[in-house]
Amino acid sequence: MERKTGVKTVQGDLGLMSLQDLLQWGSTRNITGALKVKSQDLVKTFYLQEGKIVFLTSNKEGERVGEFLAKYGELGLPLIRGAIEESQRRGIPFTAFLLSARIMDTATLSAAITQLVIMALADCLSWKSGAFQLNDALPPAILNGPIKLESADIFDRAQAYQQGGTGHEAGDSELLRQVAQRINSGDIDIPPVPDILVRLNECMTDEGPETQEILRIIMADQILTSKILKVVNSPYYGFSRQVTSLQHAIVFIGFKQMLNIVTAYSLNKIIMK
Repeated sequence: MERKTGVKTVQGDLGLMSLQDLLQWGSTRNITGALKVKSQDLVKTFYLQEGKIVFLTSNKEGERVGEFLAKYGELGLPLIRGAIEESQRRGIPFTAFLLSARIMDTATLSAAITQLVIMALADCLSWKSGAFQLNDALPPAILNGPIKLESADIFDRAQAYQQGGTGHEAGDSELLRQVAQRINSGDIDIPPVPDILVRLNECMTDEGPETQEILRIIMADQILTSKILKVVNSPYYGFSRQVTSLQHAIVFIGFKQMLNIVTAYSLNKIIMK
């Protein structure tokens, strides 16, 4: 690890000090600064204030904040870009401007930024090599924003995300095993794919999921809606407040996990027949 002379910057190799160690160190020491990590052409910066993650920038497609919020917040990109420019002009945090201008509500914004940070961290876990640079200053447009995420908790979620799920897969696998046993024993005929799965998969287009249509399909099944809300409000996620909106729930857990829940729900109905 090397400290630049005359500059309040620490840099080094991620092979010697991992991203997890850096975030833990920043958390225990209440570090405020910009932690930039790089691997080949990928560059991401996790902004810390008093040890908590308050923002993220990334040059990876799918992790650019404006595009991510536009996609998951059902907002137009021109609106997001205008909000970025206006927040910079006023010298206030971008996230704070989104709330003050009522472009997004607190729950949706918090859930979206949380999911984005989890995705970005999970991607970093797959890196074979990389470097880091920690600068002890935060840009004014980020300082004192409304989002403050506990580094250790977010990293645990990123590890689960990177491994392909949130701990619910064991139950899903057991359902699959039971179905396979019943098919092999002749106790069950292979049913057609449940209509809800067909319709949801049709909504997962190359341009991204059609959020409003997905919401409409799921909300037509109140039992499934309740199941998704139960999962997102489980102790595993540790959300700071009760999530009562299906849209906020899907933003928080992601479409992949949502489809896992729907699949498990559909298989369970087959088994119970």
